[in-house]
Amino acid sequence: MDFAFFKPWHDVLPREAGHVVAFAGGAGKAGLIDLVAGIYAAEGVGVARAGPGGADPGDGMLVLADTDGAASTLLRCGRRSLPWPVRTSLAVLEISAAAVGGRADLAYGPTGLPPGLEPWTVLLWEHLELEVEALLAGLPPAVPAVLALTGLEAQPDSIGLFACTGRLMAAPPLAVVLFCSAAADGPSIRACCRAQGD
Repeated sequence: MDFAFFKPWHDVLPREAGHVVAFAGGAGKAGLIDLVAGIYAAEGVGVARAGPGGADPGDGMLVLADTDGAASTLLRCGRRSLPWPVRTSLAVLEISAAAVGGRADLAYGPTGLPPGLEPWTVLLWEHLELEVEALLAGLPPAVPAVLALTGLEAQPDSIGLFACTGRLMAAPPLAVVLFCSAAADGPSIRACCRAQGD
C-alpha cells in the first residue's frame, strides 16, 4: 500500500457551517478536539461543541461532537455502540499507538477490556487494527473517517507502525491517517493519504 504525506494536516477538516466533525477514542481524544477547535478559532470559524447524545445545535454552525465522553485510559473498546450524531460529516477516530507493546489492562483499564482479551495480554498492532475496524463498522453509512494515531512519541516500533497503517488504509473508508506526537513546543501532526492510483 502506497501513501503520501500532505500539508497542512488540517486540510481534511470541513470549514462550512452545518458540518459535524465527530470524535471517538481514548485519553488522547480531548487534546485532539481542543487542537481542532483552536485551528478553527485561529481561522475565525465559529464552532459549537456537543457531548455524547447531546442536542443537535442546528446547522448554523460547525459542530465538534464528542461521541463517547471523557476517557482516562489509552484505549476504549470499540466494540460498543456509539451515539454518532445523525449529521456526522467526518468521523475522527483517535487510537493510542503507545498502547502497542504494553499490557491490555494498562491500556484499557481493568473494567474496559474487550471480550476475550486477558488483562496480561501484550497488545500488538493487530489489536489496534481490530479496534479501528470495530469503530469503522459502527459508523453511519457513507461517513468518511480519519484515523488519528496518538502517542507516537512513546512508540519505538516505526516498522510495525507503517505496516499497520498500510493495512488500515487498504480499507475503503479509511483514506487519511494522522500521525500525532507530543513535543516540547506542542503537538506535532503529520497527515498521509492513499497515493493516487490506489
